[in-house]
Amino acid sequence: MNYSLTYLKLTICGLVLCASISNGYAQQYKSLDGSTLIRKEKERSRVKTITVLNKDSSALKEGYYVTEWPDQSRFYFYVDSNGNLDRTARKIFSNEQSFLMITMELRDSKLNGKRQVFDNKIMISEADFKDGFIQKEKVFKNKSLIRENFYTQDGSLDSTREYEQGTLEYTYKELGNGANLRRSFFPDGKLQEWKQVDLMQKVMVTREFDPNGRLLQEEYVKGKDSVITRKFYPNGLVSTLHEMGQSQGYVKEYDEKGKLISEKLIEHTAMAAAPVEMKMASDNKGITTEQ
Repeated sequence: MNYSLTYLKLTICGLVLCASISNGYAQQYKSLDGSTLIRKEKERSRVKTITVLNKDSSALKEGYYVTEWPDQSRFYFYVDSNGNLDRTARKIFSNEQSFLMITMELRDSKLNGKRQVFDNKIMISEADFKDGFIQKEKVFKNKSLIRENFYTQDGSLDSTREYEQGTLEYTYKELGNGANLRRSFFPDGKLQEWKQVDLMQKVMVTREFDPNGRLLQEEYVKGKDSVITRKFYPNGLVSTLHEMGQSQGYVKEYDEKGKLISEKLIEHTAMAAAPVEMKMASDNKGITTEQ
């Protein structure tokens, strides 16, 4: 979604309406010319801060203000006696077709509390912050929850859940040291695929299941030089074992009692499907939609 919408000046009536959304009463906002201010919204070491200063870097006096923001929104905010942004602030993007509003709680110029994004009065995301660090985020589509992101205390992504029509569809979990666990589910909530990725060791293990929970296939990938694939019978015994190396590999087939019935050596040039280097880092699952 492009939030940089064409800017239209809000009327006095509209300003009073926006000012009274959460407070229950009209607040008097002093209008400031953005060219006379230093306006910054930044993230450093995962800490999100918003600052507004006079052009000479001096602090604004205590009070409520409104000014245009570099992203073409109107920004409503409060400055405390120490010159820090505090309480509830709002960014409003408006044109003839759309009205988008971001509300955020601030303390000492850091995001601290709820940040909510509304598109034409419908919430599309909600995030919790503590001392500038994001802690949790929810993303909505057509009023339904489609994603939850959970973070560590220092704002690092810890885990993700994705939903389809209210049903859990996918999860992502950081395991530390470059490793993560990814799971996808059938519509009834049963596990469909389990994948553990270790980016440092360049190892990926994948297990696929049928709707009854039976293991269908297991694959172990080591960099681009080794792929081991096992397929299973309904009784859980291995039906086929593929092991492919950089130059050659082999295929073994077993009967339903586990007896080896065939074995074939495959040279690299004759492989029907040579090992492909993992593209684990390019998987967009588990990335925050945080705006």
